[in-house]
Amino acid sequence: MVAPDHSNPRPFPSSNTLQLLLEIVLSGHPDLVPFATWRTICASKRRRSLPQPRILVAESYPALLEATIALLKFHFDVVGSVADGVALVEEARRLCPDVIVSEISLPLLNGIDAVHQLRESISPFRIVFLTVHAEQEFINACVAEGALGYVLKSQMKAHLIPAVQAVLAGTSYIYPFAAK
Repeated sequence: MVAPDHSNPRPFPSSNTLQLLLEIVLSGHPDLVPFATWRTICASKRRRSLPQPRILVAESYPALLEATIALLKFHFDVVGSVADGVALVEEARRLCPDVIVSEISLPLLNGIDAVHQLRESISPFRIVFLTVHAEQEFINACVAEGALGYVLKSQMKAHLIPAVQAVLAGTSYIYPFAAK
């Protein structure tokens, strides 16, 4: 058996020192992480610290409701979903969303009338209508109720996210080919 060489002792760090080093490494200390990685860590922390806009979705067809939520949930906080206009009014009052994404042809109370009721009773919100109606009279009615966004369901995948982002920024997004 060979005796250990104690001529140049190298003490093993204490558990407190190891814990401190581990915390520094895990915290992403800038001296220990390459700059590009540190920028990425900081950016992701900023993104997590900012609250996502709250979205309420109103759609009467279950499959389309699920598809709409699936599309929105990666960009926004989908706080609720409803299948009729009466429920839309109730949930919007309860949840106070930043944006409502609604179809026009909701049962019990259509989307335009539901938005009219909400405009009179809750804090400001923004509305994007997601619809099958490409006729100008529907667009005019929605805009008259304060809608900034209007997207045809057939173009939802390409235009819904940009429409919501635009209305959150206070600009309108009327799908350019909605009017014939």
